[in-house]
Amino acid sequence: MSAENATAVIAKALQAPIPEALAKAFTSPANATTGLAEYNLEQGARLIYPIDTPLRNMIAREVGQAGIQANWRSITAVNAAGENIGVSEGNRGGYNSFTEVDRFGKFVELGLEDYVTWKAERAAGSFQNLDELAVQMLLQATMEAEEKITLGGFGVTKLAAIGAVTAAVTNTGGTIPAGSYLLTCVPLTHRGFQYSSVAGGVKVNYTRANADGTTDNITGFYGAPSANAAATTTGTAVVTGSVTPVPGAFGYAWYLGLAGSQLLAAITSINSVSLSSVAAGTQNLTAVAGADTSNDALVYDGLVAQMVAAGSGSYYKALATGTVGTGTSLTSTGSGSGGIAEFDAAIESFYNNYRLIPTDIWINGHDQKNIKNLILSGNTNAAVFFQGADNEIKAGARVRTYTNPIGYGNPDLRLRVHPFLPQGTVLFTTDKVPYPLSNVRQIMKMNLRRDYYSILWPLKSRRYEYGVYFDGMLQHYFPASMGMIQNIAP
Repeated sequence: MSAENATAVIAKALQAPIPEALAKAFTSPANATTGLAEYNLEQGARLIYPIDTPLRNMIAREVGQAGIQANWRSITAVNAAGENIGVSEGNRGGYNSFTEVDRFGKFVELGLEDYVTWKAERAAGSFQNLDELAVQMLLQATMEAEEKITLGGFGVTKLAAIGAVTAAVTNTGGTIPAGSYLLTCVPLTHRGFQYSSVAGGVKVNYTRANADGTTDNITGFYGAPSANAAATTTGTAVVTGSVTPVPGAFGYAWYLGLAGSQLLAAITSINSVSLSSVAAGTQNLTAVAGADTSNDALVYDGLVAQMVAAGSGSYYKALATGTVGTGTSLTSTGSGSGGIAEFDAAIESFYNNYRLIPTDIWINGHDQKNIKNLILSGNTNAAVFFQGADNEIKAGARVRTYTNPIGYGNPDLRLRVHPFLPQGTVLFTTDKVPYPLSNVRQIMKMNLRRDYYSILWPLKSRRYEYGVYFDGMLQHYFPASMGMIQNIAP
């Protein structure tokens, strides 16, 4: 095209009318990711998740140990035989006797890993430092996982063997058809109860693929199943079952079905169940190993495991089976005292056996509400409504302390809700040894060969790999200062 022709084309275009779409004014885009508008994104991801570690926060951490386990000896009684101290003229007295126990706890390494790819780091730009975020979240996740182990971990100790199931059949009121059924119960640890559901099944042992390509066997979810209990129905039946409570078990999984096809029907926090239908879940009993795998050798014994271990001396009470499928609740002491009968019995046992009073009562949030109701109903003079400043009415109540009814030692016990304590279990702990010259600075501690540390692993691919770990165990010098009430009805 010659220069003259090109000039003519441009002149003609300038004389043409402007298209209607271009003649209009600018308008706001229809959505946030199109059009000529700034994308208003605040810097940094908002970390909206809870991290609850009340036990970890209160337990002292002591670093600098070595060896493969911590070992200590305790004298738990003097003049244990009750020798008379009277002496005759000119003669010497009798010999003192004492009780000594040897204890140990193995050191374990615990931690988690994550990685940030080079491409992800470049994509994040100035929006978020992914390396810092990865390590921060690893530390928080490790702390919360540590809290759960400190509460309910079974590292060396195992659940006691479960007893026989007592099954019964009512041939009305249900939908279980005629047949020769078997009912089996599997006790669940704290970890097993937390991660199991009827729909998803009991959490089973698995092989974990580690970040370095190795594998570990992960156990610690359940004890050995009970023997099968026969339940023969004639139609439209209800099957009930109960077992003797297993100390330290936080729940019970119930499998019902014909031989070879027993399916998970219910998971309860108490030692009994009432089933009006055959199966609510799809997991077969064969998915659960026949042997006891209630401990996980990769973790340490938590408070509950140390309480139920042989020779601990800890207080333990399982409420009676009561109505099968419903259980037994805590009871009020009545008489206007506003107390809990089971709490008073536990406190009295601590006093009678060890002359100490616990400092803390750990409960689940649902049990806290029930405890409040029991205390208010047991005291006819209690007011539910309170008038504050400016005539404002404050409704409701919350129990924060529990008065020691013995009148010896610690006058009040703190009532504390623990976020990972399942409904149905109450724990008593003591934060200090009440005896003079005990040679114990703190009654429990995290005994550590190394506290939290992070690792940036050497590059082996185009990504940065991080780990956060610690190395140690929970050491409790006086397990007898702890106690537990279990099998509390929902």
